[in-house]
Amino acid sequence: PAGSPPPPPLYGTLIKLTSMGSIVFTDVAIDRQGGPYVLHFFDYAQLLTSVTTTSFSVLRDVPSRLYVSRQPAGASPGFSLAVQPELFVLDSHGNPIASISDVQVVAELYQGGRPARSLNCDPVDQPKCLPDLV
Repeated sequence: PAGSPPPPPLYGTLIKLTSMGSIVFTDVAIDRQGGPYVLHFFDYAQLLTSVTTTSFSVLRDVPSRLYVSRQPAGASPGFSLAVQPELFVLDSHGNPIASISDVQVVAELYQGGRPARSLNCDPVDQPKCLPDLV
């Protein structure tokens, strides 16, 4: 309709072939904050009934937490880990924030458990505030 805003720009692979009756989209992205939006899916030949997702919003959020996407493995004393850890910065909704750079992340080693609470310590003063392990 006249006066309607243009549709949000979609990126990624937007056309997929079915495989064993399933279609999995893996890299669809919307490059505009706002909403509510819906995604509409249809087959090119228009033989199947089209479907629309429930509405959702695209929110630009601030960095909230770190997520370990690849766990370390293959450790031998004095050698680099065979599988190095990989982390992502996530927003409060669990979305990766690819645009963030220059955040210094520190790796620490704990034995016998995990920190019982979050540390808000300056890395220089770290020995003064080591937590109990659970």
